[in-house]
Amino acid sequence: MNFSATYFNRETYDILLSPGSSVSNTIGFGVGVQNSGRLENKGFEFTLGHQKSIGNFTYNISSNLTILNNSMLDLGVGNIVQPNGMIGNGSSLFIGEPLELYYGFTADGLFLDQTDIDNYADQSSVNTTPHPGDIRYKDISGPDGVPDGQVDATYDRTVLGTRIPKYNYGINLGAGYKGFNLNILLQGTAGVSGDLSNAAGFAFMNQGGIQRWQAQERWRPDNPSRNAAYPRLETIPNGGTANTLSSSFWVLDASYLKVRNVQLTYNLPNALTSAIKMQGLQIRLGAENLLAFHNYRKGWDPELNTELNYYPILRNYTVGIKANF
Repeated sequence: MNFSATYFNRETYDILLSPGSSVSNTIGFGVGVQNSGRLENKGFEFTLGHQKSIGNFTYNISSNLTILNNSMLDLGVGNIVQPNGMIGNGSSLFIGEPLELYYGFTADGLFLDQTDIDNYADQSSVNTTPHPGDIRYKDISGPDGVPDGQVDATYDRTVLGTRIPKYNYGINLGAGYKGFNLNILLQGTAGVSGDLSNAAGFAFMNQGGIQRWQAQERWRPDNPSRNAAYPRLETIPNGGTANTLSSSFWVLDASYLKVRNVQLTYNLPNALTSAIKMQGLQIRLGAENLLAFHNYRKGWDPELNTELNYYPILRNYTVGIKANF
């Protein structure tokens, strides 16, 4: 049995950042990037392993786990207090929050009918003409720090998740019996978010097509559902619609567990290989990316955040023979 635990705390400074809207333009030109960012990565790394032999049978198990907390400490000239109290550039970088974050509205299901629209928080700032089947955005705050009955981008957006996993882990399983050996490598992440944007996530984007899950799980007038997986169908222009705003409706759980590698080998007995004038003969069977377990959209890989065009992670099978003379 073996076990180890490590605590790490790494601070990176002078990160190149663009002040963006935090600084006014000068004589008509935007402000360039500056070495003004400071970032912290801290957490724990654990390893645990065990191996044992029982007669002709042997086995081993080894695992590792990393717990990571990633957060911005300083944005330099980008340290602007936003109306909602958060400090940052107002869209993608905030003090105390991780990088690669999703920032947007909190969804509260879909509108069922016009009565539902009339009795809910005013959406006119983000959706001028709400329809049944549109996303309901929550009123989470206002100028006084409490809900004010209106949904707007100034006070009602919040951090929805990050593309940086909080947990990374791996498990290596091995077993042997006489001439047979089996090794399996598992790898996974948890506490991570993803999304399918543009044509990958929205039906009829720029006159494009529709995916099966969007067609089958959409909100329908004849069967309205608060928790349908997709809003009412509409043609979506390049600029998007009220339903394609960044919100928790589109942020997905990108956690996964994958069987990365499986190797099965068999070494023929020495008595048999000697009879055919060989020092050893091994037969190998292997598979890479054999299985994946996740709750992402069917047909998509949570390991690949994509807008549509991407090269999938392939499943590979191998057969080999190793002979020694």
